[in-house]
Amino acid sequence: MSGLSRVMSSIRYRTDEETTEADIVYTPQGLARQLIAEVPIEEGDVLLDPFAGDDAFFANFPEGHVRDWCEIQRGRDFYRHTERCDWIITNPPFSQVNRILDHTTSLCRKGFAYLLPSFAVTTPRLRRMAHAGFNIHSIIFFDAPKAWDSFQLCWLIMHRGDASNARLLDQPSGRQTTLDVLD
Repeated sequence: MSGLSRVMSSIRYRTDEETTEADIVYTPQGLARQLIAEVPIEEGDVLLDPFAGDDAFFANFPEGHVRDWCEIQRGRDFYRHTERCDWIITNPPFSQVNRILDHTTSLCRKGFAYLLPSFAVTTPRLRRMAHAGFNIHSIIFFDAPKAWDSFQLCWLIMHRGDASNARLLDQPSGRQTTLDVLD
């Protein structure tokens, strides 16, 4: 089994409760600032960083907003957080994506933005989010910081409401034997 296959297998079969040291990756302050600037935060929005780590996102939330954080290592468990917010913005533990997305959709009024490996943005997860009322606002791909030695990463911004220009292509109903190329 190749190195990538082993990693994919370990991620695919890991339970939501399991975490690994690979889940503890701190986002550089400059990257957090740049990513937050892409989120359509409006005046007065309530912001939550559920996996605050060393506060790269929380410390860079725009001033003038109600801001809150969770961090299990500091005694504030996101899964026990029940207060609603407008936006959840963070770098979550990659091994718990499904559980995180489920709890996120129960708390968010407007949307959420997560730093994720691009392979974590799957059709079943996007359909799950659409079913909960959230659609893609934007996906921004970027190179991981060199210290992370990571996969291709993306900044996934989901919002409650219309899907704008993003959509999931349904499987063709019949067998497709040719691909038509349009001019």
